[in-house]
Amino acid sequence: MQKATQLLLITTFGLTLAGCGGGGGDSGTASTGVVPTGNVVTKPVVVETKFKPVVGVYDATFNNDKFVMLIDQTGKVSVFNDLNDAAGNNQACYRAPTATEVNASFDQQQLSYDENKRHFTLKTSAVQAAWEVDANNKISFVILNGSITSATSIRLSSLNGSHPIVLSTKALDLSADTVTANLCKK
Repeated sequence: MQKATQLLLITTFGLTLAGCGGGGGDSGTASTGVVPTGNVVTKPVVVETKFKPVVGVYDATFNNDKFVMLIDQTGKVSVFNDLNDAAGNNQACYRAPTATEVNASFDQQQLSYDENKRHFTLKTSAVQAAWEVDANNKISFVILNGSITSATSIRLSSLNGSHPIVLSTKALDLSADTVTANLCKK
């Protein structure tokens, strides 16, 4: 009788462990990183966090012509001409810059990050721009071609024969969603 009780306890214990799956119980997420959603299985979206200190919409206005520069969470840079000014005939929309407009060579470029210098850098054939962050991950300086540094902004009409360049340390109170939702119709 004692052997039968032991066998019953061992079987019950074994079935209990098998039912649990032996895992750590991480709320329905399989160890492969696949998240079940009903009958469809999708992979979770991975958000690149290293660019968080510079994510935002920055003012790039030059000579009363409104421009904005967006940096998204993946480090992609997009530049837009805000046509809601006298130069844009007060159209309430945004469009991509032409080749001679403010920050044109930065449009659709990718930031890189140097952890040692704490620099988020954009490089083109003629220009190198960087945003330096402090120990609290706040932008402290913008740097142009390694020598022109400012704690607020840099505005140049031309550098090495390029288009005007405007870099800022402070993001606007404007969301990227607002800009992209108001792109000009062709």
